[in-house]
Amino acid sequence: TYTITATNTGGTDTASVTSVVNDVAPNGLGYGTAGYTLTKGTAMTTMNATVSGGPVTSWSISPSLPTGINFGTNNGTIWGTPTVISSYTNYTVTASNTGGNDTVTVSFIVNDIVPVISYSVSSVTLTKGTAMTTLNPTSTGGTVTSYFLVGQTLPAGLSLNNSTGAISGTPTTIASSVTY
Repeated sequence: TYTITATNTGGTDTASVTSVVNDVAPNGLGYGTAGYTLTKGTAMTTMNATVSGGPVTSWSISPSLPTGINFGTNNGTIWGTPTVISSYTNYTVTASNTGGNDTVTVSFIVNDIVPVISYSVSSVTLTKGTAMTTLNPTSTGGTVTSYFLVGQTLPAGLSLNNSTGAISGTPTTIASSVTY
């Protein structure tokens, strides 16, 4: 605030003037790519913000990032290793200073890691009309959401449980050796 005084032979008067000089507002905020597909348990490539205009004095992001992904409130950097699966979500990053702000939307989806399955045996000899011992898979890696055969069908009488991956049943026909 400035006080200005005017004087002449008749007297004196004063007035106050308040002046604020703001920075140039941030502009051109970006990260290069808008959408990112991440994998649970795998470190993401660090995302560095680029911005023009005046210096950024505060950074924010909304909503909160998935667990394991971090946001640098001092520079807008995004980094980390996601620890949870999350659906495709838009996040708004805001860069601000006394002159205003600029925003950009970035999007993430966090997928589970690939499941790795195996069965305790790799070869089974069955007898027509005799129930087989159920084969149950062992799964490591990500959570399996479904099991299916690709381009093949099991011999008549046998089935694959799409939820558990178990192969079971009683073969009703003779079949030659096939790898499934």
